[in-house]
Amino acid sequence: MKLETGNGEAVLVIEGLTKVFGGIRAVDGCSLSVASGSITALLGPNGSGKSTFFNLVTGIDRPNAGSIQFLGRKIAHLKPYQIARLGIGRTFQLTRLFGRMTVLENLRVSDIDQEARSDGQDRLRDLLDLFNLWEHRDRYASTLSYGQQKLLEFARAVIRQPRLVMLDEPFAGINRVMAQKMVELIQHFQSIGTTFFLIDHEMKLVMQLCNRVHVMDFGQIIASGDPDQIRSDPRVIEAYFGR
Repeated sequence: MKLETGNGEAVLVIEGLTKVFGGIRAVDGCSLSVASGSITALLGPNGSGKSTFFNLVTGIDRPNAGSIQFLGRKIAHLKPYQIARLGIGRTFQLTRLFGRMTVLENLRVSDIDQEARSDGQDRLRDLLDLFNLWEHRDRYASTLSYGQQKLLEFARAVIRQPRLVMLDEPFAGINRVMAQKMVELIQHFQSIGTTFFLIDHEMKLVMQLCNRVHVMDFGQIIASGDPDQIRSDPRVIEAYFGR
């Protein structure tokens, strides 16, 4: 399946995805795809189903219906660690670090293939340098600022060089300087072949950064297109401002 816009074949294809919690259809028959090499966004008001959608793709929740394909393989039945091994990394809206481990230890436990490589320590240093975290390598993760914790979780998501990285609100709760650093990192990894799929409420940043945008409301995809199309879509304006 090819996207209408994007840089290549779809790495992720979602068809008819549905999740019901106690009679509430948190995700209701959603279909979309993410093009290889793109930065794709999933937007929507609070409670629209975005994080549940991410949890379904990464195996934290199981769908009631629908298909999830990554690189042509159906993954809806797999566990989170199996999906991660296939090449999907992710972050969370609230960081999930090992607070009583150091920055360096957090990276090491995330790099499950490190023993098979001879450049392990150099690779960790290069990555932490890129994220401005090398000088903090011996600090417990819990002592970092919130923005630094966001950077560390992002570093953990890319340590195994996944094909697709899913970022859950990467700009939430951080200052402009840190947000700009996050943008630069996303663009850097995109330039070397990483595909991104992200959720966020920072509309201006998302519109500047992304190739394609999907908008959810009440569990359904109500609009898809490039940023200019999304800005002027009456359904999107209604979802955000018409309540």
